[in-house]
Amino acid sequence: MDRLGCLCIAALIVMSTAASGDTFVVDLGGGGDFLTIQEGLDAASPGDTVLIAPGVYTGPQNRDVSYAGKDLFVMPLLARDPVIIDCQGLGRGFVFNGGEGPGAVLDGIEIRNGDASS
Repeated sequence: MDRLGCLCIAALIVMSTAASGDTFVVDLGGGGDFLTIQEGLDAASPGDTVLIAPGVYTGPQNRDVSYAGKDLFVMPLLARDPVIIDCQGLGRGFVFNGGEGPGAVLDGIEIRNGDASS
């Protein structure tokens, strides 16, 4: 399946899981709305979806990522291509400590080299 086909499938998944709300794309290559995961989540409102383009995300805005109490749906842009957060031993992938509810969903993101004691 080509990239357009994958984008269409991702769009259908997003529409069926988050019927209301906006969709933002994080792409470290510059092809999306934001370059870092935290920027995407900061811009999103409850009920929005944040799609993350394939790649290995590192650095302060790509670890210890907080939903800030918002119910957001976060998933890879393309189901077949991996999204990896490499914490480099400096923190966690995501932090859920803002009172997020059951609508705060994280799906299909691989987290490597995390450190919960940081």
